[in-house]
Amino acid sequence: MIFSAIVLGYVGYKICLQQCRKSTPSSGTILITESDNYIEFQGALYLVGKVSSAQLFINILCLQVTDYSGARQRVLIGQWALSAQDWSHLCRVCFAHDTIRT
Repeated sequence: MIFSAIVLGYVGYKICLQQCRKSTPSSGTILITESDNYIEFQGALYLVGKVSSAQLFINILCLQVTDYSGARQRVLIGQWALSAQDWSHLCRVCFAHDTIRT
């Protein structure tokens, strides 16, 4: 029973990691403001909106971004894509403005 839970957890992590690598842009710039929760992605992905939800799965940050038309898009960002300082700043700002609480 414990062995199957470990195997399923590992497989789930690998699938999530593979999805993240596919949907994370290879290059670009992220602009985020601390005051009003505004985020903008430029480069391979262009998206402008507000962070409505943020979750951290081991080393993958999952952001739910609502654009100004009301459409929601999920963006996955891996820790390996940013420097340690930029990663910690992005996480701090996104979690400070997380508006959906469960």
